[in-house]
Amino acid sequence: MAVKRAAKRLARSRLGATAVEAALLFPLAFAMIYGLLEFGRMMISRQEVSRLTELLSRQAIIASSDLQSLDPQTARDDYGLMLDPERLNIVVTEEISLQFGERFHIEVDYIFDFLVSFDGLLRLYNPDMQLGRQIIQADAYVPKLAF
Repeated sequence: MAVKRAAKRLARSRLGATAVEAALLFPLAFAMIYGLLEFGRMMISRQEVSRLTELLSRQAIIASSDLQSLDPQTARDDYGLMLDPERLNIVVTEEISLQFGERFHIEVDYIFDFLVSFDGLLRLYNPDMQLGRQIIQADAYVPKLAF
């Protein structure tokens, strides 16, 4: 009789319900906040790569001789970029074609690494999947002006 009464009282008790709900919802809330922060970081990096490509295109039109000696650290210092120069790759090539004439091809690549990689967890489902690193690319073709 006492055991039945204790079992009924335990079944009606709600003392641990808040802790259980918090334990279930915290990982989901943390993952959403982390995803928003990572998405924001990635969008800022994309914007910076795009801005660098536009600035280099402008510089190619104004003074084409300075582009050949451009390195990522100089580009970061000159343009105030928030990108890591170790992960930045800038390639400027001159092209000559019959259709377009002489022009510059400017390629900017940036290796973006996520703060926390879920590669190990995702590789359980697909061994070829890699999400920890993404390459952000932008390129531009600029006509070579002769004055």
